[in-house]
Amino acid sequence: MTEASKARWAKGKVGEAYWNIIPGLLNLKQRGILTTPLTLGFFDT
Repeated sequence: MTEASKARWAKGKVGEAYWNIIPGLLNLKQRGILTTPLTLGFFDT
């Protein structure tokens, strides 16, 4: 995680909501919506 993304997440008070992302992504993969792997920079945008 870059310093810029840390600052954005702190400003947006993301905190624990981050942990909802992984199950959501797995759900999309299981449903066939996500068909290609995400890049390592996915969370830095």
